[in-house]
Amino acid sequence: MRKELEKLLEENQGTIVAEVIQEALDSRFENPIQFFEDLFQHGCQSGMISSLIRYTDTHKFYDKYYNEIEDIRYELQEE
Repeated sequence: MRKELEKLLEENQGTIVAEVIQEALDSRFENPIQFFEDLFQHGCQSGMISSLIRYTDTHKFYDKYYNEIEDIRYELQEE
């Protein structure tokens, strides 16, 4: 799993996908699958993503990835 994530990280530099993959690889979990299971179950509000705890951090993240976030929102809205 790690090798696949590292390959995806390399292919998606500078994107929101890369941010999520990097969090998974840097997490306290040996197995990235456990990271994603916890993230899906508890969300960012649980504090497991330390770089997104404060409002100023989430605001910077949103500004940095605004276009990607809006694309995702639009796709979900269309579904």
